Amino acid sequence: MRRKLSAAVLWLLALGWAGFSLFLSWQPGEDTGALSMELARFLLGLLARVGIYPDQAAFHMGLRLAAHLGVFFIDGLLAAAALAVSLPRAERRAWPYIMAALACSALAVAAEVGKLYVPGRHLQWDETLLNVAGSVLGVGLVVAVSALRRRQG
Repeated sequence: MRRKLSAAVLWLLALGWAGFSLFLSWQPGEDTGALSMELARFLLGLLARVGIYPDQAAFHMGLRLAAHLGVFFIDGLLAAAALAVSLPRAERRAWPYIMAALACSALAVAAEVGKLYVPGRHLQWDETLLNVAGSVLGVGLVVAVSALRRRQG
């Protein structure tokens, strides 16, 4: 019962996060720029408190690129974790995780392609690669942790 509840919660989180990632990706250009600049200013303020003063424009651009990697990393992580909890131990081989990586990567590509239809946004293949890399790394972390747990017990 507890395992089923954990699986259900993880699947809800995974689907919710996938929706959130699409929401972020498909925001109009002006809205996404304002949101990321607000976050950048907040983080720059924290860094200033410890005596670190990076260039605001470069920091903002780096933050926007890191967001692509991070958002889809979480997507891959949640999807793979939900899958790991849902499958019996005997079925946790490579194929389901490959499917999770492919599904999350497809979502990552769709997030970028969808920008073609959003005012002030545009498709960028380098950001698409960051999205896919984040998805694969998230799934990979779950695979690595699962492999370690199998070896330990």
